Amino acid sequence: MIRNPKIISLERRRPKPPIPLIVVLGMPEGNHSIVVQKWMRSQPRQKTVYLNPASLDDPDTQECPQCILLEKTLGKLQETLKLNCFELEEIWLEAPLELNPRKLIEELTRVPEIRLAAVTTWIDSIHFLRDFSSDQEWQDRIQGTSQTISLDFQQEPFLETWIDQLEFCNAHLLMGLDDLPRKEQESILTILRTLQPEAIQIRADQVSDWGKDSFYWNLFDSEKIYNSCAWKQMLASKKPSPHLFRSKRPFHPGRLNALIEEWPEVILRSFGTVWLSSHNHMALTLSQTGPAGFFFSPEGYWIGTLTSADQRFALQEHPELLSDWDKKFGDRMTELAFVSTEPLGQDWIQRLESCVLNDIEMRMDWSKFPNPFPTFEHDEGDGDETSELAHSHEKSIVSRKVTHLRLLAGDSE
Repeated sequence: MIRNPKIISLERRRPKPPIPLIVVLGMPEGNHSIVVQKWMRSQPRQKTVYLNPASLDDPDTQECPQCILLEKTLGKLQETLKLNCFELEEIWLEAPLELNPRKLIEELTRVPEIRLAAVTTWIDSIHFLRDFSSDQEWQDRIQGTSQTISLDFQQEPFLETWIDQLEFCNAHLLMGLDDLPRKEQESILTILRTLQPEAIQIRADQVSDWGKDSFYWNLFDSEKIYNSCAWKQMLASKKPSPHLFRSKRPFHPGRLNALIEEWPEVILRSFGTVWLSSHNHMALTLSQTGPAGFFFSPEGYWIGTLTSADQRFALQEHPELLSDWDKKFGDRMTELAFVSTEPLGQDWIQRLESCVLNDIEMRMDWSKFPNPFPTFEHDEGDGDETSELAHSHEKSIVSRKVTHLRLLAGDSE
């Protein structure tokens, strides 16, 4: 049968449907072949390509390793899309271990040729509980393997990157879960479901769980996943609760540090903005996971530190800030959410309240307070270096297993 050439021409011009993309986070080197084999066996006719993670050509580079890895990862994907002569039905993209998942997903949502079917995080169930309580740095994590990451990143805490991968996904791929005692299995699943209620748990050892239904129940919705993180839901609720602490007074650095040393182990996750009297110009982000460590990073300058003209402009753009605006201190405040395995009592809020400045201390010279926290490069200033700050990747780590405080450069914004 001879087909009408006009119909053939229209078919060629018809835009191709976007290709489903599955992103794999947290994959240890050498394990991707297991994923590919299992998936291929469950979908033998699927036209699939698996993109191995990008790597740095020069681990000693002075350029931002996060930016280089992101650019190379997107470059691999674009190259595959340009050469799509086999009418691919699916693409798997394995992300580099140290790449910030939020930045990657943000960029992927701008690629019209693909649609995000799932963002999955690979989990080694055998070592999960150990890792969740670990204060390992990346250089310890990759020791004895052939993996290479940037020197700028090797002294970064493994846990801080890993928790982003656990929270910012809609599927957890659990390897070896069935090999564990029932109690350990339940502990792992409880932690995962508490941290990210929207993610499904897939026992990757069972080939039958790798069918299409596991991944195609819905498109990945980055906004929905971000807002469904347990700490994000608590911050959004604004309801008075022992799981949400808000204060218009700054923390005393010495007393906050003492509380960190006695942080309740039932708290799985803490996240939010901190006003610290020793860092009065800068809003800090506190991110805590498990009993291993506390991570502080500069969030930006308080609007209250800007010039009057800049403040007026900022408040016009964000009028919601006026509801919490203070005539003297502007938008400075602390707002922290706590995710725990057990209900927190009102005594926990009282302990936090005891760490903020009292009436007498509010009138004192705050620079005279003993300060165990390190300063950041942009701690002093009038906010003119905002763009520089946004790319500084500064972070300090406070850990009960480390006897000193360290200021490190690396990781995500």
